[in-house]
Amino acid sequence: CPSTTECYTDSPFTAGSVANPLQVGLLGEYSLRYFHSYHKEDNGNTIPFSNAEGLEVEYLLHGKKSDYENLAAQVTALLAVREAMNFIHIVCDTEKRQEVENFVTSFLAATANPIVIAVFSIFVIGIWAFAQALLDVKHLLNDERVPLMHGEDSWDLGLSKLLDFSSLLSGESEKKERHGFSYTDYLRAFLFTKGLLHQDKINNAMLYCMEKNIRTTVSEKEASFQMKQCLYYLSTDAGIESRHSLYHRGFLDMIGVNPGDSRYRFTLHSDYKYKNLSH
Repeated sequence: CPSTTECYTDSPFTAGSVANPLQVGLLGEYSLRYFHSYHKEDNGNTIPFSNAEGLEVEYLLHGKKSDYENLAAQVTALLAVREAMNFIHIVCDTEKRQEVENFVTSFLAATANPIVIAVFSIFVIGIWAFAQALLDVKHLLNDERVPLMHGEDSWDLGLSKLLDFSSLLSGESEKKERHGFSYTDYLRAFLFTKGLLHQDKINNAMLYCMEKNIRTTVSEKEASFQMKQCLYYLSTDAGIESRHSLYHRGFLDMIGVNPGDSRYRFTLHSDYKYKNLSH
């Protein structure tokens, strides 16, 4: 990840922490297109134009010092989202909720206290939701898809398999067609959510990545490049004034005619900016 020795306090981007959703969405799409993120296997479609191979999008979201830390933070965030959605799914599914109550009652039959049974049922639902979330994240890291809200077809883990969950998690997942959101789609959602609150922090992290890539990974490297000294766009206006080379006002003055201004003026305008060779 980029060095943390430089700190840009004044971001050149117009989208700050109060950016409108359209700006945040566009910057998120820009990040996914021009910065690298985790993929199980990289190919020509996953390597950005900069040729960077670090987990840059994860760095934009979490700002850790290593790829491992950024990926760990992203996995933790995914687990939190998936556990919450799985918890809602179980609570809303009458069959699964009844299965949990039967499971808890079989252990607490001696008490027969409905309050105790209800508390332990919530506890079991939380464990079940988290276990399924682990499988969900495993699918996402394998470049598979996971729906935002599970249905019966996409739910992998039965309550009876919780005791043997470790072998299920470490083994090969069942190969089947999965629908829903990919890992990149979840990154898009995280970028949008964080951008609504802290787009300025994402922008500054983008500066670090751009500076690092221009120094080290692009085809035409500039080892001494510094973003704070970068001139992206230059506009000049030159005002030129001259006399007409074949025009003389002496004769007109002699006969009392005002010839007006014998000079002519014009302005030259020129713009320059870096070419975008990524298209």
